[in-house]
Amino acid sequence: MAIGWLWAKLPSIRRNQSWYHRTPRDRNRILRFLSGLPDHWELTVAGQKFHLVHGCPGDDHDTRIWGRIEKASVTPYADTICIVGHTPTIFLTGRPDEDLSIWHGDGIIDIDCGCGNLKAPNRRLACLRLEDMAEFYVGGAEVARL
Repeated sequence: MAIGWLWAKLPSIRRNQSWYHRTPRDRNRILRFLSGLPDHWELTVAGQKFHLVHGCPGDDHDTRIWGRIEKASVTPYADTICIVGHTPTIFLTGRPDEDLSIWHGDGIIDIDCGCGNLKAPNRRLACLRLEDMAEFYVGGAEVARL
């Protein structure tokens, strides 16, 4: 069952105290909603094809959700740019002293700039506008010092 699979894969939800303050019915609704979401999305913007996926482009659900790209990763889809998250860009750039920024590989773009890691001072929320590939950021070392 998809809900059981999701429950097993999301230990951070189970550790979150607000999760336990919800009724069993609400928790079930949330899990059902999450399990019904697509694990990737394909679209064309301004004539460019994109494959959006959380983890890593791949043939199976686990790879698309939990897989991680590497510096040597290339897009598996001809004429399509893959946009991924899940792998913080610091693991691809190796530059811990700089604000994290969007990483551009060979047909793969990683937009995970560590926003969810509250212990990383250089974390940022990144946005990539697909129409013109403009990059936008919120956060970083300057904000952390305030």
